[in-house]
Amino acid sequence: MRGRVLVGLALALAVAFVIAPSSLAGGTYGRSGFDNGPLVDVTRTSLVAFWKAGAGDFSPSLQSTVDYWVRYHVAKALIAAALSVVLIVLGARVWRALVRAEGRGRRAALTSAGAGVTMLALFAMSVVMANVQGAIAPFSSLLSLLGPEQRGGELAVTIDQIRQMLAQSAGMPGGQRSLALDTIVGDFSRYHAALAVMAAVGTTALAVVTATSWRAGSSPTRSSAPSRGLLRASSVSSGALALLMLLVTVANVSNATAPEQGLLLFFGPAISP
Repeated sequence: MRGRVLVGLALALAVAFVIAPSSLAGGTYGRSGFDNGPLVDVTRTSLVAFWKAGAGDFSPSLQSTVDYWVRYHVAKALIAAALSVVLIVLGARVWRALVRAEGRGRRAALTSAGAGVTMLALFAMSVVMANVQGAIAPFSSLLSLLGPEQRGGELAVTIDQIRQMLAQSAGMPGGQRSLALDTIVGDFSRYHAALAVMAAVGTTALAVVTATSWRAGSSPTRSSAPSRGLLRASSVSSGALALLMLLVTVANVSNATAPEQGLLLFFGPAISP
């Protein structure tokens, strides 16, 4: 596939990522990721009603919103995955061209292009992970939309009550708490467990890439000098990313195994109505 076709396809997928998921999910909560006001409003009122009911089951209205949010994240994950593949193919073409390039100017241009495409591919893959996480634990993902500017009125009272019960249950494991809080805590735990698993897989994959690239770059019989330099640089970069991904894994394992403490931070300080 020609480079210009790949660039065009990448641009089309990037545009689709912004404007298509809400339509594909079949909801009426806004036309794009930048137009989520109706979704925030529904989530705010639904959380208040859910907490007042005290039961662990979602109301039909909240369940409909959660189901929409699952579909929305699945659509975004699929589009981002397709974009990742296109960028990886495009990046491979650029790096191969760099190995064969002659002239300082052309090599500099290809190096910049290769680095840029690689960073975009890594970003697209991180977006895939974030949306898979949102599809697995959609309720926590919805709650993350409720920033400080939305936490007034009845929602402020609800969040204060959630924080008080969380603080009590965190200080007294096994103590009584509502079924509604159990649902919130369970979904929050899944939210971080999902990312912990994906980050652990990513850490392992990056560690393998690091070792393989370094070994190939250190062997003068297996590749040319430019290729060896590129492989060693790739090894250093992937090693740094592996360490970063390991930190993400550890942080999310901590939140998955001790969700109450993480939720206290998630909801922030107590807010008065």
